[in-house]
Amino acid sequence: MRQIAHKVSYTNMAKNYLVEQPKIDRRANNTQIKLYQALKKYYFEGIPFKKIQVKQLCQTAAVSRATFYRHHQNIQDIFTIQLLIMITQFEKKIDELQVLNYETGSNVVVNTIYANLDLLQLMQWSGTEKSGQKIVSGAIIRILILREFDDVNRNFIADYLGAAILKFAFQISQAQEKLPKEQALKLYRLLVPKV
Repeated sequence: MRQIAHKVSYTNMAKNYLVEQPKIDRRANNTQIKLYQALKKYYFEGIPFKKIQVKQLCQTAAVSRATFYRHHQNIQDIFTIQLLIMITQFEKKIDELQVLNYETGSNVVVNTIYANLDLLQLMQWSGTEKSGQKIVSGAIIRILILREFDDVNRNFIADYLGAAILKFAFQISQAQEKLPKEQALKLYRLLVPKV
């Protein structure tokens, strides 16, 4: 993929993602997994996110505070990194498609949502939905740039689609009864616009 630099007013993580996909070394990846699993444990135990301290999280994850701060500024960064990992996996699946159109792309979106329901629930629990939307919108801008999409409306479309896709994903993750994936796909194609 060619490297493209583009000025946008998103978080630093999203800006970096537009230029270059994240590369996480093995040790940093192991740290991320441990911290994320510890946060999942707190979530499923019903512990309010605001009560979690870095020291407590590091003890639960068996990660030193120095290691935590080497890779993260705060606990919310764990969700940012996890979301970037999810987006990278999504893009890889899109690139693997023989035919890319709305039907095949929407299928990959819904499969990605279902593969990451825990992350979506944890983002709502932690209040990181808005920063997540900026990252998703940044990824959409990147895709639109690579596809040489009309520059005039690109930011508007990316923001709108980022919000629509994440709102849909959050609704799916919070449904009282888990929707069958086929039904979610039909709803996605009905509710999220085709660009």
